[in-house]
Amino acid sequence: MAGNLNVPEALIKSFFNEGVVCFVGSGPSINAGLASWDDLLKSMRDEAELTKTEYEFVNSHIVKQNYLITADFLREKMTDNQFAELMEREFSNEKPGKIHKAIVSLPLHGIITTNYDLLLYEADSDRRFKPPFTWQDTSIHLKIRSRFILHAHGIVNNYKSIILTASDYDKIRLSREASLFWDALRNIFEQHRILFIGYGLNDLDFNLFLRELRYHLKGYLRDQFALIEQNEKKRDPLKTHHLRRTGIRPIYIQEGRTLGEATLKWLIKLKKQIANRKNYEIQPVIRNDFKNGDVKVPIHQIAPLIRPLTIYLSNKYSNIKTVNSILEICNEHVRLLPNQNVENFWNDYVTLAFSGNYGSFRNFVIQLSKKDPYEGLLRRILSHLPPLQES
Repeated sequence: MAGNLNVPEALIKSFFNEGVVCFVGSGPSINAGLASWDDLLKSMRDEAELTKTEYEFVNSHIVKQNYLITADFLREKMTDNQFAELMEREFSNEKPGKIHKAIVSLPLHGIITTNYDLLLYEADSDRRFKPPFTWQDTSIHLKIRSRFILHAHGIVNNYKSIILTASDYDKIRLSREASLFWDALRNIFEQHRILFIGYGLNDLDFNLFLRELRYHLKGYLRDQFALIEQNEKKRDPLKTHHLRRTGIRPIYIQEGRTLGEATLKWLIKLKKQIANRKNYEIQPVIRNDFKNGDVKVPIHQIAPLIRPLTIYLSNKYSNIKTVNSILEICNEHVRLLPNQNVENFWNDYVTLAFSGNYGSFRNFVIQLSKKDPYEGLLRRILSHLPPLQES
């Protein structure tokens, strides 16, 4: 049985404060039956036309886990059509697993994944997340404002977006088209808590991406979390120390009897602890700037106060569409707000939201929306609040 399923208090609080973005590795997809690095390279090897000597050397490099140079070599031996068809075969024939479904059921701000498959989006049967996009998307800054799924290494239905070879990694690091991606990623890491899931300490994608993140984020990843299935005797203190130096706190959980068993149990426990939280501790985001005369502040600086409300509504009324709509309104309402009783309004807003009296809260929004000094924001929120239920 999987034990030691501790969920850090700081992580739980982040769901109600700055929001959490889940960074998903290959673990859940491999658990669902999709190809690993070894499997993919062996399929490419079998598809490419190789001499006997080349075939033997490719095998030896796969065994040695020299994945990038092997991928480089094999990719050049294949046509674009061969590669596109192979990727479709390898990453389009499985259904989402329980871990995929557990991840998308969390009240996340967004998901980033280095996987090529669409299993996370397919697991989202309620369509709480917007359609997935890749690192090449020129509107990436707009799309990360609300519940998103970002494929950082490309997506199976667009082979030109896929990051697989050493040359591809150079492209995503150095090309002009990647600059928007890294700017967006920097914003995500600076504004939200990140939870890495599905990576191991020896995971190539994980280590390569951490290296790139350290480069683009100037060496520091804030204080993020990484969920790692690993028995205590196998834990490498040097690698743990290295992670902590980069700003990542590993959450070690004991391996289960089957692959991913402990991760699934931990995710279920996390969701329950979020839903059962009674005393919500809200990050004080009302800054002194609000009190200094005619100061104007962007909506994104006070929008975090709406996040605990939406999670509260989700848990109490099970109205996912309401939650998504309110978050989208807050994220898209980017005009500057006037400094008119901002502090009092948000204090009352949050107090009523957590009073357990939905009628009082809804009436408060109705009354304030008649004057609405917030440029229509309250009226838009009100249009998505569920009606009062007759008792």
